[in-house]
Amino acid sequence: MPGAPDRAPLAGLSRLAGLAEYGRVMTELAALIARDPGMAERLIREHSNQDGHCRVCSSGGQSGRYAWPCSIRRAAETAQDRIRR
Repeated sequence: MPGAPDRAPLAGLSRLAGLAEYGRVMTELAALIARDPGMAERLIREHSNQDGHCRVCSSGGQSGRYAWPCSIRRAAETAQDRIRR
């Protein structure tokens, strides 16, 4: 529509803000996992690869939707790295 404002730059900012928020949440999740002895290892074991999808996250109603490694697996691996330092 002529004269309509271009919203594409705003959409880009929204995506960046979303990525920043996602990063913050994942950092907090990794810290929480690291505080509980054995949780990182258990989550890594449970959230294993099954034909390119997370074995746990892709079961039930979520079937086939979560690529591996899932967010939980990544947070657990980050937590494990923190524990080892």
